[in-house]
Amino acid sequence: MYTNEEPITGWVNMMKSVPGLCLGVGLGAIHVVYVDPKVNAIIIPADNVANMIITTAHHASKPRSNPTIPVFNHVPNNMAPSLTYGQGLHYIVELLLEKKIYSENQVWKPYVILTSSKVLFTFFFFLYHYLPAYFVDMCLWIVGKKPRVTKIYKKIEVMMRDMSYFSRTDFKFDDKQLKALILSQSDEDKKLFNMDVTNINWEKYFFKSILGIKRYILKDSEDPKAGQKRHQTIMMAYYTLWIIIYGSLLYLSYVLLKMVFPIN
Repeated sequence: MYTNEEPITGWVNMMKSVPGLCLGVGLGAIHVVYVDPKVNAIIIPADNVANMIITTAHHASKPRSNPTIPVFNHVPNNMAPSLTYGQGLHYIVELLLEKKIYSENQVWKPYVILTSSKVLFTFFFFLYHYLPAYFVDMCLWIVGKKPRVTKIYKKIEVMMRDMSYFSRTDFKFDDKQLKALILSQSDEDKKLFNMDVTNINWEKYFFKSILGIKRYILKDSEDPKAGQKRHQTIMMAYYTLWIIIYGSLLYLSYVLLKMVFPIN
């Protein structure tokens, strides 16, 4: 995942799995996620994990009377404040809109539908992703370019189905070894190799992560005007589309009513 404090706040260099999903939601490219919003998210800042690896290596170098190899699980279940997948994904959307963090790479208005139902996921994914993808690919084909959007969403759907076992299941981990390791640290080591996530603020963490993605993955300009201009263009297209859709539905309703109740 992303770093919280060290070596750089919000640093990230890969977009696989959960980070890639968060990026897609933030850019408005992903609107339907196959996840149980009430399941606890297994997320730990990368710098805390790195500190644990360093500390456990030092711990393993010491002579032990017990030959059993200890297993350390750095998980948020019993230490960090509660965070569900639903809360995490909504943090991303809400922070983007509240803080007006707009990217030059924004695709559409950020919003997300979460469902743990296989049937509903299939239906909504087709409605919100495949239908627009077919339309965009048809436009690309007409202008002589290679269709590619549908292929991208097929990969995203496969990724979500592969992740669904983990995103719809509450896992319980034993972190007694980790807690004992933290207690064994000196006051200085606790500062240098911090592993304690008891007081982590998840909203601030996601805010730092969003800024980190903009800087290190998307490489957006430092000038916010470029992102604002992109956002305004997308919102104009978004509202224009909904006006057309609602106008068409109202007209269709009028035609149907006229057929059912003809005016003499």
